[in-house]
Amino acid sequence: MAVFAVTMATISAAEPASAADYPTWAEVEAARDDEATKQQQISTLNGLITTLEGDGA
Repeated sequence: MAVFAVTMATISAAEPASAADYPTWAEVEAARDDEATKQQQISTLNGLITTLEGDGA
């Protein structure tokens, strides 16, 4: 009986479960757009580096 009481006290003292905090669809789309922008910037910079390397050779 004592084990039951301790178990119930532990269960009732636990914090209630909370829902996970997932991003909104708008946040997902914004992240996708940001990623695409970064990839375009990387491509531009790589092109500039290639051009500069060609000019120096």
